[in-house]
Amino acid sequence: MPSAESSVGTAVERAESGAVERLDMQSLLALAIEKDGAIEVIERLVELRNREAARQAAQAFHAAFAEFKRRCPRIPRLKRGTGFAGRDGTTQYTWYADLETIQPRVDPILLDVGLSYTWSNEATDKLVTTYCTLRHVDGHAVTSSMVLPISGPPKSSTTQASSGTRSFGKRITLSDVLGLSTSDEHDGAGGDVGEKEAVDEQQLANLEALWDEVKGKMRQGGKLFFDNFGVERLADIPATRYAEAVDMLERKR
Repeated sequence: MPSAESSVGTAVERAESGAVERLDMQSLLALAIEKDGAIEVIERLVELRNREAARQAAQAFHAAFAEFKRRCPRIPRLKRGTGFAGRDGTTQYTWYADLETIQPRVDPILLDVGLSYTWSNEATDKLVTTYCTLRHVDGHAVTSSMVLPISGPPKSSTTQASSGTRSFGKRITLSDVLGLSTSDEHDGAGGDVGEKEAVDEQQLANLEALWDEVKGKMRQGGKLFFDNFGVERLADIPATRYAEAVDMLERKR
């Protein structure tokens, strides 16, 4: 009949040999205690149990992330950024996917596969470090981080500059940790028919109500506004750029 020491030793050897995934580690701990196993043996079993739990959690995370990537759509760049002078003398703009565009597209898929994310920040008088941590329900997590100097548009307050910097950090770290791809859907280039569809009746009604409020403030009768969308009337504004049009008109109110 094997001794208590040999029983515990055999259990540890089996765990260390790679058979741990087929063993109930709680049972091994119970065996160690029952057989008066030495404390170092129990510690080794606990370490092995934790290591196996971490391995399984990582596997579950990677499987969930692969499913998320399979289902995640390309994110459109619908938000207009800073303007700059083009070679032809006209104002050109950069475009990006803001959080209001990203989150509605990724959050339902992430939740469905057991993933979620959180942000945290560390700040000094001049710098903000933003962390975005992506977690699986089984416990495994990965983090993306970014260090940014606090800056903002001319005449912005310290609070406004800090808020803008944090928002930028959140957008970039979320995109990084999810490995998101974005596309230039704002101009319809290479897009499908849906990207070229004009605003619907309700959206048009909202735009017309806003237009009535601000048209007196629009330069050149709103020519620059319509040129930005490549149209001559509100009814022809692409549905994919509705939120951008609302934002531009709201800023004129």
